[in-house]
Amino acid sequence: MNILHIATSMTWRGGERQVYYLMESLSTQSINQHLLCSENSEISSRVNTSVATTHVKPKPSSISLSWAKEVKRICQTQKIDIIHAHDSKSQTFAVLGNALFNINIPVILTRRVLFPVKGKLSLFKYNHPSIKKIICISSAVQKEMQKTLKVDKTIIIPSSIDTHKFETTEKKDFNLIENKTKIGYVAALTEEKDHNTFIETANLILQNRDDVHFYIVGSGKLEKEIQTKIAELNLTEHISLTGFIKEIDAFIPQLDLLLFTSLSEGLGSTILDFFLCKKPVVSTKCGGNEDIVFHRKTGMLAEKKDSKSLAKYVEEVLNNESLKEEIIENAYKLVKQKYSLNNISKETLKVYTDSLG
Repeated sequence: MNILHIATSMTWRGGERQVYYLMESLSTQSINQHLLCSENSEISSRVNTSVATTHVKPKPSSISLSWAKEVKRICQTQKIDIIHAHDSKSQTFAVLGNALFNINIPVILTRRVLFPVKGKLSLFKYNHPSIKKIICISSAVQKEMQKTLKVDKTIIIPSSIDTHKFETTEKKDFNLIENKTKIGYVAALTEEKDHNTFIETANLILQNRDDVHFYIVGSGKLEKEIQTKIAELNLTEHISLTGFIKEIDAFIPQLDLLLFTSLSEGLGSTILDFFLCKKPVVSTKCGGNEDIVFHRKTGMLAEKKDSKSLAKYVEEVLNNESLKEEIIENAYKLVKQKYSLNNISKETLKVYTDSLG
């Protein structure tokens, strides 16, 4: 089977990591993989030649005929059986390849975000007959997608995680503050991640205790606004902005708790990392994460922007050792049993096979 993966993002976030995981896992089976991605993107430098043949193009605009033509070229020269589009732009080029150049290759789309589908072009491409299946990473994403589709083509296959990665990750010293509980948030600095609520929650916690320090991990366009918010609340000595950390798998084990304040998540694969690392999670209810964070069972859940409840739950976890151990163990069992690379790649491979008839 010959698969063409398309991933257009320049950055390395949860979605790109999932593409990488899937390709790594599929490479152990009798599958010939190709990756079409943006030139100088993070994923282009990470995928090994033993996993896939990489094809690069300059970062595309929303509609790029040159990318659609490249899809056609790869499909014809490499005898591609399935196109797997991993983001919205990728889907556009896969559909254009079929609609304009009649390549007649079935397309599988993975949908990772909760944003509603708008516009005539989007409605056209999501309902195009070349789209054989839409993989949704959570029930929340599936419900949103079903509003758009004339015929339901959705299936839920969640994000995966390398369940052995923390066993082999090389340790690194990040010079974190010693003798304090380290509470972190690993997320891009964007509006939907709602770092303001993280900062406000930190402020409430710090009014009751001084044995904690907070870490905001990630990069993005809101960095200056976040720094300003921290300064306004006189929290500069208590909240550190680390920027993007490439060796994130070495960093996460050094944190003690994930405080996840997002407004919208397809699933929240960072949460799976903390589950696997046996670190407690306190989170907002932000969509897809409610498939994995069950209140007082695998974590603690509060409403969006509810900094008071989030602070209360953080305090409860830190003060109640038996509760902390219970949610840690439940979360660890969940991620090991349901979200392994092997399980998710098998489910995805079945989608490929079924789509070929």
